Amino acid sequence: MSDGLRLSAKTRAEIERLTTVYPVRRSALLPGLRLAQREIGWLPREAMDEVAEIVGVDPNACYALATFYDLFYREPVGKYVIGVCEGLACHLGGSGRVLGWLKERLGIGPGETTADGLFTVRTFECLAACDRAPCALVNDEYVGPLDEARLDELLRELRSHPNWSRVSGVGGRGSGASIPDPQYPTPDPRHSTTDTRHPAPGEGRS
Repeated sequence: MSDGLRLSAKTRAEIERLTTVYPVRRSALLPGLRLAQREIGWLPREAMDEVAEIVGVDPNACYALATFYDLFYREPVGKYVIGVCEGLACHLGGSGRVLGWLKERLGIGPGETTADGLFTVRTFECLAACDRAPCALVNDEYVGPLDEARLDELLRELRSHPNWSRVSGVGGRGSGASIPDPQYPTPDPRHSTTDTRHPAPGEGRS
């Protein structure tokens, strides 16, 4: 952060740019909140107020969105959020054991953060990655299937590499997968960012 809980000029500029991508300016609210959380690590009210100001919506719209999506954090979390899947496949595959191993290694359970601020443990109802059961989501990256040895290896990697990413190969073997960033289209100059009308026949929208 550039100033306490305020967004940096770079992040503000990127959110402003996103408002030019969509036919309706407020459509930049969701990716704007994601950018804010990526910078701060969570979404304090000050940051949500800034996003609302940039996008041009009532702050309550930000609060409602942040409470709807459980990948938005309204309280501080650790640098690495380890979310263990508890879907049926993962449950049968041993997600309970994974949570038990995390409790042994880190001393915390779901909803808790280590004293050094490095790890937060949480659970997910389902991560839709049944082929990797039991699996987890570390920030935006899938890991699994997890057994005790692989979990120990993962924790060593996370502690050893400040910018860990299995997708990019930093601290891992490039074997992970991630939640993809939204692919924002290039703004079309034919369309006003406040134009909400339906296109005329044959006009279309890109």
